Amino acid sequence: MGSLVITETAIEAVKRIVGKTKGIITVRLDLQIGSCSWPSFGLSFDNKSANDFVWHTGNIEWVITRALLAKACTIKIDYFQGIQGERFSITSDYPLATTCLGCSTKCRNNLKLARGSLDALKSDG
Repeated sequence: MGSLVITETAIEAVKRIVGKTKGIITVRLDLQIGSCSWPSFGLSFDNKSANDFVWHTGNIEWVITRALLAKACTIKIDYFQGIQGERFSITSDYPLATTCLGCSTKCRNNLKLARGSLDALKSDG
């Protein structure tokens, strides 16, 4: 089973985003894919499910599917502020492709392959 490292700056950033929301806040760590990009880790507000592994930090539940956690090994969630703005940074031992040179036919075919890989990573099998 993999592990999750969440920095204090990431925890504080989520707290700022949700404001004075009462109760438990569930943040899902998942693989996401955009228009012409490769899979990358992302965060979203969601509900937990029976297949999730859950970490608690105060009133925040960080969830990830057990299958993805097993494949991704160690995952680190951090938050940065700088001259280029603010952002979450999610790194992992799991190698994800990071380049796509435009939206050529080759890129679109690679995107289909990436989506297939994404589905395989997200599945429990």
